[in-house]
Amino acid sequence: MANIDRIANVSISLNTTGVSKHGFSQGIIVGAHAHSLARVETYTSVDDMTADGYSTTDPLFLAASAYLGQTPRPASVKIGRRKCDTALVEVSTLTAQGVYTLAVLTKDESGNVNKKSYSFTNSSGDKSAVLSGLATQITQDKSAAVTAVAISERLTLTGKSSDFAVQASSNLNVIAGTVTETIPQTMAAVRASDDDFYGIILASRDAADVLAMAAYVETQEKLFVTATAEAGAIDADVTTDVGYKLQEKNYYRTAAFYHALAATEYADAAVMSRCFAIEPGGETWANKKLAAVTADGLTETQYNAATKKNLNTFEKFRNVSITQNGKVAAGEWIDVIRFRSCLSAVTHRCLGRMTHGALFPGLSAIFCKKPSRRIPNPKDKQTPILQKFPNPHTPRRPKVRPTSTPPLR
Repeated sequence: MANIDRIANVSISLNTTGVSKHGFSQGIIVGAHAHSLARVETYTSVDDMTADGYSTTDPLFLAASAYLGQTPRPASVKIGRRKCDTALVEVSTLTAQGVYTLAVLTKDESGNVNKKSYSFTNSSGDKSAVLSGLATQITQDKSAAVTAVAISERLTLTGKSSDFAVQASSNLNVIAGTVTETIPQTMAAVRASDDDFYGIILASRDAADVLAMAAYVETQEKLFVTATAEAGAIDADVTTDVGYKLQEKNYYRTAAFYHALAATEYADAAVMSRCFAIEPGGETWANKKLAAVTADGLTETQYNAATKKNLNTFEKFRNVSITQNGKVAAGEWIDVIRFRSCLSAVTHRCLGRMTHGALFPGLSAIFCKKPSRRIPNPKDKQTPILQKFPNPHTPRRPKVRPTSTPPLR
């Protein structure tokens, strides 16, 4: 039987792989917690965070609430975990005959999760008695992954060698303890787990953490937004506040807000969510309304001092509260930085596809035309394929127009 390839030779190439494009409408909130071993988790509702053990006063919960409370907003927010050296356990609900349970999670070298539970039944004791009972059980377990020390109404768990997480019953509250992991170490571990995000919110308001994150983000294709409540931020003569230090470094990938309630409210998360609901290049970070954020009542002198340091604000104008300025620490518009990053990623993606052989996407339409029903005759004159589609990299000789020789006179 004759080979059908003589008439039609079909070859389908796979060009779906390429350089991944960052999620330029995806934000991540980075902070210390001990609720899971995962470096990155995605949430669409704060109810899911409560179910995972976050308290309503946890900075990560507060930031996520501000992020998911805007209209419009992105569909989800990611939580990036900063490793804790210790975890603190407190009794949230005391009952006379209540059962209190702790589970310590670790991973072995193969990545398998090991879980060991400890339980204590209260017998009309106080909170310290409950925590002491749990500490005794953990201490008696020679193979426990943590050490336990109960002092007053707080139980401190310290990892012996490996990373650990704590799951607790609803009548207990788990809080992040001491942290020695640096910001670059945290971000390296977070990005190794999931790098599909662009905006970064830091749950910590500590000046050292903020400056460390700003220095790290400047080397990456990311955007960091933070907030400060320092009184010096709205004083033009002060040069020791975070806003001044960020401006002094000329950071193009960090934007900072002044917000008097920055310790408990996350205006930075709110405005990122509001602006990430719009495609890159189509938004402005100034004149945005924010939900669940208290507006600051600044004087013109205080506002001018803040904007002199390229800080952003959220203020009330008569019956409307809106953001002001909309710039990064270096003075450029935030939306310009975001659009530049997006354009750079799209360009890299297109160049990456070219390396996979998609140099001439227009040729696919030519080669995929419906073939003629007529069987070609070998005697027909056919144009060689190279003549139909010459190599574009071969230099072409310029055409020389023949000149006529003038007649002799």
